[in-house]
Amino acid sequence: MNERVALHTDGVQNLIAEKAITVLKGDWTNRNAEIAAVLAKYGRAGVPLYLFFPEGQKTALVLPEILTEETVKTYLLR
Repeated sequence: MNERVALHTDGVQNLIAEKAITVLKGDWTNRNAEIAAVLAKYGRAGVPLYLFFPEGQKTALVLPEILTEETVKTYLLR
């Protein structure tokens, strides 16, 4: 649902392209140990987990589990 209503909208996709943001997606289908470690690091037992690393920062901002287009745009414009 988040992909349809927030992440794959024209507005968000245009902003990602405009700001040259690299998008990575982890596939949790097979319970990968590396993904499990990232989830644990951010206090989550499962997905979804949306992280945004602002340019020049090593610390991720954790987005809410339920997204709206405006919420995503707010994080991307930081």
